[in-house]
Order: sequence, then C-alpha cells, then structure tokens
Amino acid sequence: MPRPDGRAPDQLRPVVVTRDYLLHPEGSVLVEFGATKVICTASVDDKVPPFLKGQGLGWVTAEYAMLPRSTNTRTPRENRGPSGRSQEIQRLVGRALRAVVERAKMGERTVWVDCDVIQADGGTRTAAITGGFIAVADALGKAGVGAAVRDCVAAISVGIVAGGAVLDLNYIEDSGAAVDMNVVMTGAGEFVEVQGTAEQTPFDRARLDDLLGLASVLATLNPGKVRELGRLLGDLPIILLSLREIAGASLPPETGATYVENALIKARAAHRLTGHAALADDSGLEVDALGGAPGLHSARFGGPGFDDAGRVALLLERLRTVPREQRTARFRCVIALVDEAGRERTVEGVAEGAIATAPRGDGGFGYDPVFFYPPLGR
Repeated sequence: MPRPDGRAPDQLRPVVVTRDYLLHPEGSVLVEFGATKVICTASVDDKVPPFLKGQGLGWVTAEYAMLPRSTNTRTPRENRGPSGRSQEIQRLVGRALRAVVERAKMGERTVWVDCDVIQADGGTRTAAITGGFIAVADALGKAGVGAAVRDCVAAISVGIVAGGAVLDLNYIEDSGAAVDMNVVMTGAGEFVEVQGTAEQTPFDRARLDDLLGLASVLATLNPGKVRELGRLLGDLPIILLSLREIAGASLPPETGATYVENALIKARAAHRLTGHAALADDSGLEVDALGGAPGLHSARFGGPGFDDAGRVALLLERLRTVPREQRTARFRCVIALVDEAGRERTVEGVAEGAIATAPRGDGGFGYDPVFFYPPLGR
C-alpha cells in the first residue's frame, strides 16, 4: 500500500538540522523531520542537583513540551506541570543523552536540555533525542568539556502500517499503525531504548526483526571506524549497524588494485547480505619517504602477526633515520555507498600531514597516534 506522502517503506522524510538556531543558549538546534519541527536547546549550569554534590559528576536532564498550536487542533498549555506523556518523553530524552556522556569528564555541571515542539507530524520524541544530542555536544564543547561526549545518539520511529514495516512514521501513519516503535541507538550501534507497542494485534519475533532491520549497515568489522562514522552520522536519524551485529557476517578479501575497488567490494558484499543501504570505506597511509607505502596495505603492514601498536612501531623504525622535513605523509580515504536499489556512489578525501617521531594521545586508532595533522595542530 502506498504511503501517504509517496515515500518508500524504508525512506526517511527530509531531514534538516540547523545548528546555533538561537542566540543565547550554549547549544541550540532546529531539527526537522518532514513537517515535524522541534527546537532543542542545551544550557550549561555550573552546579549539580543536591544528590550529586561533591561526587565530581555532571548531570544531563531534559524537559519536553508542545506549543498549543503545534498540532491540528489547539492543545492547552501545561500550566500545572507536564502531562504524563510529556514526563515520559522528557525522561526518555534524558536517559538517551546520558547514555553517551561521560559524566565524570563534565565536572560538576548540569546540562538542561529543553525540547519544544513547534510543529508536530509524528516522531516528535525521536526528533527531540536527535536534536537534543547535537545541542548537548555543542554546549559541552563550548564549556571546554567536549571530550565528555563519548559517542553520538539518535532515534527514529518504525511501525507496521497496512501490514508492512515502514520507517519514520508521520502522524497519519502513526495514528493508524498496528505496531508503533521508537528505537534509540548509539553511533556504535548499541541500543539505548526500544519502545514497541502493538496497538491492535500482538507481533512476533520476525516482525520485531523486520522493524529493527530498517537500518543502514556499516560494512566494517573495525570498531574504531564504527565509532568515527557513527559520530559523523550523528546529525541524522539513522540506525547504524556494523557487520559485527549480523550473525555469520564476514567481509570478502580486499583484492582490488585501488581504494575505490576495495571500498566497493565491501559495500556490495554488505548490501547483498542485508538488502539495506551499505556504507564502506578503504583508506591508507601514504608515506612519501617509503614510496607511498604502506598505502593499500596499511591494515596489513608487517603481516598478519601485527596489531595497531606493532604496525606503528614498524613504521617508526623504517623512518628512524629520515629527517623531520622529509616525513611528509597523507591519509587517503574512499567511501563507497550502495543504496537499497543497488546504486553505487564513491567519494575520496585526502588529509595531508607528517609522521611524528613517537606516538601521542589516546583518542585514536591505527596510525592516528603518529600522524600529525597541521590544520588541527595535533
């Protein structure tokens, strides 16, 4: 059965995120899922609730409200306090945001997240979570504790409408759905919360799997790449799965002669395996003093017995006598996308830098600890 707005079953509504939407809050976002529009602000308060005083921990909490005419008929203001529905939603938003914040790194601060629905067409709570996360990340960054955000979080609705599983329900679909579900996940593909309700007939495990399967698949087994790509996609209401979460999944050998060929090999394999849109990359470190090595073989530099630390040590040993000015290098990355219809797209990016003389930092993986990137000065 066609959807009211003509979308495919697994197609999101147009998503628009406008950051710094308001002048005064430390973080503010207007997030739009089609006709649903929510303003999310994050305000930093240099104190914590009494139950947390003296513990060195921060706190993130949320409030949620709908403007009286955000719906097709006027809803009275909640002057006597939030309704039961509003309380349930704001607790959900708070739980979702705290799941990806290391409160010990915040210091004794509270981030107040206010989610105000200015126009509702279904999915207001999922939009509030997605926009609220961006606002919190911006606010903590401005407060100098951006490192407290350890992952991203986003949410989306799915449901059974007219017998079929659909993604991102609008109001018409939501009001007539046999099953309505909200899914909250981190960028690493972990669940924070799954809220599923059978409005009419109970649903079985197969239906549940269908709903949770309305997701994009990240074609990698590398947990570092899962985290990084999850952060990059954090502004979008996408449920991100890695191949680690699919039983029996494996990647084919990277037999291509170029980064493009290898990225497509992985993306095509994941698309065939799942039927979903699949995103894959192939990247490498190219060191000029080594004739462009390790290049395509960066992940296998030194042979199968080497881990990240071993490959870094081998690289530094081979560059031991190379002067600083001759240690130029670059990361080259190609990302390949195979969408649900099998259409393929690729894009390449290059970051120029140099190889340091010793590892530094603790936030990267692979060759990150020895790659100096001038634009960031680190």
